[in-house]
Amino acid sequence: PPTQVQTLEDDLGGDTLDDTSPKDPSNATNSLACDLSPSHPSLIENHADLQTQHEHLHLAEAPRETTSPLDATQQHAAQHSARTNSTQVQPPNTSSEREEQHRDASVRASSETSQGDTNLPQDDMSYPSSSFHNGLCTNELLSIVPCWDLDDITGEGSTCPIPSNYPSGLKRGVASKVIQRAQETFMMSMTNNNQHLLRRSIHLLDHIIPLLHRDTLLAASLELQATCRYMLFQETLNISLLDQSIDAFQTVFGLQAQSTDNGNTLVLCGQAFADRHAIKGELEDLDRAIELLRKALEPPVGTTPRPPSVVVQLGNLLLERYEERWDDIDLNDGINLLGEALSLLTVDEPNHLIALNNLGYALITRYKKSGTPSDVEKAIALHREALSLLSDDHPDRPSSLNSLGTALVTRCERSGRISDVEEAIVHHQEALSLQSDTDPDRPSSLSNLGTALIIRYERLGGISDVEEAIVYHREAVSLLPGDHPSRLLSLNNLANALVTRYERLGGIADVEEAIVNYREPH
Repeated sequence: PPTQVQTLEDDLGGDTLDDTSPKDPSNATNSLACDLSPSHPSLIENHADLQTQHEHLHLAEAPRETTSPLDATQQHAAQHSARTNSTQVQPPNTSSEREEQHRDASVRASSETSQGDTNLPQDDMSYPSSSFHNGLCTNELLSIVPCWDLDDITGEGSTCPIPSNYPSGLKRGVASKVIQRAQETFMMSMTNNNQHLLRRSIHLLDHIIPLLHRDTLLAASLELQATCRYMLFQETLNISLLDQSIDAFQTVFGLQAQSTDNGNTLVLCGQAFADRHAIKGELEDLDRAIELLRKALEPPVGTTPRPPSVVVQLGNLLLERYEERWDDIDLNDGINLLGEALSLLTVDEPNHLIALNNLGYALITRYKKSGTPSDVEKAIALHREALSLLSDDHPDRPSSLNSLGTALVTRCERSGRISDVEEAIVHHQEALSLQSDTDPDRPSSLSNLGTALIIRYERLGGISDVEEAIVYHREAVSLLPGDHPSRLLSLNNLANALVTRYERLGGIADVEEAIVNYREPH
């Protein structure tokens, strides 16, 4: 019989998961050792190691009384005898009593099969004699947890899988197993594009996270939960999932030492903020997205080149913020990043085409402000390269044609080179021919073609160009509803074309209509 009772607080260092430095179990009569520090929080692995070997854990320290070892042994034997000889069990009145009854039943079953001392105190618990190395044995682990199986957690209303009064090491072992299952389910959902598996992974994590308190497992679990919710948002476009994902990511970053703060997490959270900005239009989300992506692109010394897909995304967001705040720093930074991305991307990568078009647009924007000839020359070259990569039936060809045409018109306005506007008209006409009447980009193509025709009229004086331009601008206005953000620009283009014809032909009706278009409320 033991001469000294070791409490669970002494064996495990506390009954909560936030205690990650238990005392050395070698100094205790009975111990349970558990090492669950994952090598990488994003890839949850089971490192739980339960070594019981018929050892008995004392769950509640008995009141300390001045008794001899013999008296204590006799008291434990009397308690054990009363427990095992009882033939009637009163139904528990509370859930805690039901849990205690179940534990007592487990103790009796373990005591009957174990070898060694059978004079256990009432609060002692004997677990199956097993050692778990490099992963938990599912059947033995789940036999420890009463009335619960991982496969049973499939829908709303499932109960918490781990009773709050379970030993610290055992709770960590079960938690690690649940997180591993959630990780596996998430990977399967990505492989099979299966929303059901994705929801199942989220549900597993929803059950286990409330039991973790600033623990290494907590950061990993929250990171996986946030990732799952963000991926499900991309499938369903449910804004609440996006908000929950962002909140979980923010919590991970707030865990400081426990936070992984790795590049992938920063990128995913940055993308989530960018998506929410696109939906809600809040500049704070755009600022946060840029901040996170910048941080993700800060590599340690001696690492490989920065991931080009993230470089492209950050460059695009900076150009988007430039259009909101007109800060030249954002414009120049965006141009530099997209130029860097092009040096890293191969021609067959999708981001290569995006970088070509967006860098060309940014250079044209800077050329209109600074007038630097090299910007417009490089922009035209980039748009020509982008167009050469698109087949005649590629869905992005009309957009690429319009971008090249606009760049040529811009150079013509400064240089007066008539060949530029002639080529631009051809590109705009081709873009229009590839678009249906219901294409959302058709009004833009109509306006671009009308503007190019007016510029050629100003150079060559052909009245037919003005007539055609008015027709195209009228159609563009007719396709845009009253609340469309581009309607004001289309009305101005039409009014300007009417004034141009009035100045040439003197028709009073043209100037009357132009005045109506200028005055239209908006």
